[in-house]
Amino acid sequence: TTSSSSTNAQTTQVSYTLFSPTPTSFAARRRMTKVSTEKNLPEKIPTFIPESKLYMSLLEFEKKLDMIVARRQGDVAEATRVKLSTKQMRMIRLNIYNTHANQQPLYHLDTKMQIAVQEPASWTLKIEGKIVDDPALKASKIKKKFTSYIKKAFIQLGDDHTQTVEWERSNASVESDGWEIKRMGNQDVEAKIILYLEQSPSRVKLSPLLASLLNIHTDTKTRIVTALWQYIKANKLLDTTDRKTIHNDDILKLIFSCETMQMAD
Repeated sequence: TTSSSSTNAQTTQVSYTLFSPTPTSFAARRRMTKVSTEKNLPEKIPTFIPESKLYMSLLEFEKKLDMIVARRQGDVAEATRVKLSTKQMRMIRLNIYNTHANQQPLYHLDTKMQIAVQEPASWTLKIEGKIVDDPALKASKIKKKFTSYIKKAFIQLGDDHTQTVEWERSNASVESDGWEIKRMGNQDVEAKIILYLEQSPSRVKLSPLLASLLNIHTDTKTRIVTALWQYIKANKLLDTTDRKTIHNDDILKLIFSCETMQMAD
C-alpha cells in the first residue's frame, strides 16, 4: 500500500506493507511456545533435595487416581448405554439330584440276595433351575428357560475329573430348564459343576499377570481397555512419532509376547 503526503517545501512518498497473519502462522506460534508437561524431576535432584522423594510419591499417587477416575467414567458410560433402570435382581434356584436304574443292592430286605436283572446298571445326573418369582414384581408374560441365563457349563465326573461334559449357549439350538447326563455303572461318582452366568455387558477374566498389573480380576472389556490405556499413558509407552504404536515394557512383553503393538490390536 502506498501513501503520499505534501507540504509547501517538498513532497515525500512513503511505502509500507500491512501484515495479515494466517491460521498456519498462529499454529506455528503455538507449537513454538508449547510448554512441556513433563513432571518428573531430574535424577540429580533427590541427591540435593531429599524432600523431592515425597513429590515423586505424589506423582505415583496421581497416576493411580487418574486410572480410578477413568474406570469410573467407563462405568458411567456403560450405565448410560445399558440403561440400568431396566435391570432387576432375581434369584436362580438350582435342583441337583440323580436317579438310577437296575441298581442291585447287596442284600434284600429279607437278607437274601436279590435276583440280578439282565439290563446293565445306570444312573442319571439331573441339573434343573428356575427363576424364583418375586410376588412384589409383576409376572412376565414370557418365561425364560433356565439355560437362557447360562453362558457356559462344565460338569466334571470322576475322582480325577477326567470325564468332562461341556455345554455352551451359543451352540444350543433351543433353551431348556436343565440338563441330564446318563452314565452306566453302579459305583459312587464325584461330580463337579461349574456354571458361568450370561452377563450383559459380557465380562471376561484376565490372565493372572495382567490381573495383577491392572488390579482387575474379572470385568467388562471397556473397563479393561481403559485401565490398560491409563497404564500405557502413565508409563509413557506411546511412540513419540507414531501415536498409534505402543512400545511394551518388560511386563507387557511377558503378557503379550511382543516388543510393540498397535492401538487397534
